[in-house]
Amino acid sequence: MNIIFENRNYSLRKRLFIFLIGGLFVLTPDIPKLFGIVSLHSIFFVPFIGAGLAFAVKNIINLPFLKLWIGMTTVLAIGGIGIDYIGNGVHVLYPFVEKNFSFSIISNDFWLILILCTIIAFRIIAPFFTTFKQATMILSSGIIIVAFLLGAKAYLKIELENKLYEHFSHVQHIETVPANDKWRFAVYTSELYVNGSTSLWPEKIIIDNKVSLPK
Repeated sequence: MNIIFENRNYSLRKRLFIFLIGGLFVLTPDIPKLFGIVSLHSIFFVPFIGAGLAFAVKNIINLPFLKLWIGMTTVLAIGGIGIDYIGNGVHVLYPFVEKNFSFSIISNDFWLILILCTIIAFRIIAPFFTTFKQATMILSSGIIIVAFLLGAKAYLKIELENKLYEHFSHVQHIETVPANDKWRFAVYTSELYVNGSTSLWPEKIIIDNKVSLPK
């Protein structure tokens, strides 16, 4: 959020405050989800939530309402919907499609938390000892590293699913999720239900359970 509303004249206290409310706003769609309400995670509702949040902070962050609205909507789309999509899933097209969409590649990833915390800490204090250009270059490097690592996990996930399609016949559906330093998978074929695991770099497929389905 501070990236969008950057102002080198902001005090350290105000920068911390912006990060705090940014984190709270990202969690806004998650609170109703605890009670089974998934509509706030829909891409169709995000602009309206962004407008409400922009109105709430317009007296705190002295920017035009349109810029605040675009910024809030971007924060919610990336920090709320985007993270959930690569996590445990999101009802991104609700109410038109009630399916939970996901491409799970993160789950308690310490490296990701560490890098993001480093980026946030640097973003808060950087304006006090670097130029704007230097801060932007260092920050961009951190974001590129995160994007590269997430891209690598996405590639490994796709590789695993391709191996599973080759390993089993008549595959109807495959689910793969990260589990610390390995992948967990479930395969549904016309005849079998299989679950198991493999290393983060999918090589040997370990089958835990294999159940024959009734014909």
